[in-house]
Amino acid sequence: MPLKLVAARNKKTKNFYIRGSYLSVPVDKSCRTDRRSIARTKLKQLEGEIERAEYPPRQLPQTKSEPTFLSAAVAYLEAGKRKRYVAPLMKYFGQTPLSQIDQAAIDQAAIALVPNGKPATRNVYIYTPVSAILHHAAVNITIRRPKGFKGRVITDWLVPEDAFGILAAHKFDREFGTLLTYLLYTGSRIGAALDLRREDVQLEKSLAWARSQKGQPHMDIVCILICASGCASCLPHMIYTAFFAGITAHTSIIC
Repeated sequence: MPLKLVAARNKKTKNFYIRGSYLSVPVDKSCRTDRRSIARTKLKQLEGEIERAEYPPRQLPQTKSEPTFLSAAVAYLEAGKRKRYVAPLMKYFGQTPLSQIDQAAIDQAAIALVPNGKPATRNVYIYTPVSAILHHAAVNITIRRPKGFKGRVITDWLVPEDAFGILAAHKFDREFGTLLTYLLYTGSRIGAALDLRREDVQLEKSLAWARSQKGQPHMDIVCILICASGCASCLPHMIYTAFFAGITAHTSIIC
């Protein structure tokens, strides 16, 4: 059935319609005009479009957009993850698809963002946060850290003279001296010591409750007599819930 112009089927419109079939392509569409001359012109145009395979218009399959580093970083932050060092990475990678972020791309980012940084610095600023963001986005990648990223490993110890010199800090600052004594005799980490609360210390039992020990479970720490007596001397002067709240500013000295 060739294409032809037909009148509208209802009285709501006077526009002509093109109906029929041309080159096995069925057509049933409005001309959007009630003037026969214009409608004929549109019919000829439609026949040309069918001959050029322009009608009906091809619909491209909808494809899901590939996630980018920016969208992955936003999702990472919205999940409540650590936001430090993330902003420069979001600005650098931007809309880069995650599939294009490989070892070479990360190495280039480290050079561009931290040009004069040491391996340990680049590891903290670039490699660690990028790894966290990619793994949060379920990207299976093993990132090779820069050589020397662990920094200079120094193992040292105290001789008795050094240890007793630390205990002498009581003469200058009771609270700071007590903290040093606590660290020396218990082997506690600085973070666990600063997390110590007043209610965690049981002087009558010479015990302290360690809330955190870098991944280790909570545990009881035995305080020997000299350590317990130092803690007891601090109690009358405490005005904070944290046991060593007054010496947070000294943390960089003993880390």
